[in-house]
Amino acid sequence: MPTKTVEEVFSAIESAAATASPELRDNSDLGSKHVIHQGDVYLHVVKAGHPRGALLGTRQVAVGNTIGARHIVEGNVKVYAGATYPAWVKDPEGAQPVAILGPLVVVESEAVLTHPEHAHHTLAVGCYQVTYQYNPRTMRAVQD
Repeated sequence: MPTKTVEEVFSAIESAAATASPELRDNSDLGSKHVIHQGDVYLHVVKAGHPRGALLGTRQVAVGNTIGARHIVEGNVKVYAGATYPAWVKDPEGAQPVAILGPLVVVESEAVLTHPEHAHHTLAVGCYQVTYQYNPRTMRAVQD
């Protein structure tokens, strides 16, 4: 039985990942109060008038600079600072309200939420409030 070094196996995995086409999940027919989940990021479909802050200069909707934080919205979109949770999302007990609140994404024509390690998601025209997965042990958002 042939054997491989750890480096050879790791190199083969990286090569396969670099050439793989990501799965594309169609979310074009979601209504209000639906949620799109990609890793530790959640996009809640909200109404057009959902409160928002200032226009941000990024399309990345997760905090951080690692591969795991590369949740990027591609297409004709505007990304604003988040101002408030959707009505159906409650503050985690004991956490700061901003701990899991992310930006608000306004999709002006079909867009795609991409990530190097997760399935990609189509986004229909509309508004999406981002929230983050919460770790009750640290009282903070999970960050990759």
